[in-house]
Amino acid sequence: MTLRATFAMKRGATTVRADVADVCAAGRVLVLFGPSGCGKTTTLRCLAGLEHPDEGVIRFGDDVWFDGARRVARPPQARRIGFVPQDHALFPHLSVDEHVEFGLFALDAAARRSRRAEVLALLQLQGLGSRRPAELSGGQQQRVALARAVAPRPRLLLLDEPLSALDAAMRATVRRQLRAALQALGTPAVVVTHDRVEALCLGDDVVVMAEGRMLQRGPVGDVFARPQDVAVARVVGVDTIVRGRIVAVHERIATVQVGDARVQARAPAGDGDGEVFVLLRAEDVALEPVAGASGASGQVRLAGRVVELVDEGAAIRVVVDAGFVLTALVTRSTRDALGLAEGAAVAVVFARTAAHVVRA
Repeated sequence: MTLRATFAMKRGATTVRADVADVCAAGRVLVLFGPSGCGKTTTLRCLAGLEHPDEGVIRFGDDVWFDGARRVARPPQARRIGFVPQDHALFPHLSVDEHVEFGLFALDAAARRSRRAEVLALLQLQGLGSRRPAELSGGQQQRVALARAVAPRPRLLLLDEPLSALDAAMRATVRRQLRAALQALGTPAVVVTHDRVEALCLGDDVVVMAEGRMLQRGPVGDVFARPQDVAVARVVGVDTIVRGRIVAVHERIATVQVGDARVQARAPAGDGDGEVFVLLRAEDVALEPVAGASGASGQVRLAGRVVELVDEGAAIRVVVDAGFVLTALVTRSTRDALGLAEGAAVAVVFARTAAHVVRA
């Protein structure tokens, strides 16, 4: 089955325009990623049938879920989807068993018990059947909400910010559990999130959204590593975005004048010169002593000076002026070993392949 959706819907001052196709291979997860208010949840709710677009078409396989011109709008229960909202929406008076059986009313008692046992085992909820939501951890509640959604064997799973109700300490563990559960289920899924780590962990493919528009779609690792333009780079959290000019290209490697420095990077498609932006993620930048080696083949090495250090708990974000301002993410042990402080001299090192160049 294939999901195809092309529609528009006005929400306040923003018109959400969706254009997605071929996103539902069995077991694959599509992430709708972008900042709050960009239209992700509106898109998801239109797919679910909880809201109706102003115009357009939504199809799943041969089934038309919505067609504005023909005035077709199938209700959620007719679409055979599983929906997991942000707050999980568990019923406080129902047990885990009762939640899982909630959508199985068409089955006889024996079939309901069999399917319930199957889903509880799949999502590692055995032994919790008699408990109510207040007796469960946040991660268990999230899995119960997923179990209730998948028990009727939906054709498509829709999850809206599935980890937003969890505290930060729990998210890493539940994120891994959710990814494993989605893989085990084998049901195609669409997940809404504004969290970059969540998108990278849960998704196979991603659609980047901003201000109601879908900017780029592709395998999640490729899109985050190689945004197609500055607008996408800002949404996916690229730390260093600086303007430069290509001064030479040799064997698909461009030399780019950026501020007072020159860097090498993979050349963009098209003409071999002109204004560009250099994009560089903080985690791809290493800091070394100034007196270190000159740099291995394929690396860029620049002399710089620390401008600012920002303590982020597990890591330190270091802003460096190396002829242009860039950001590195280092461990606490690296900070201590290098004696990093504002004004300290340091060498900035990154692979040429880590610097991504897009046309200005």
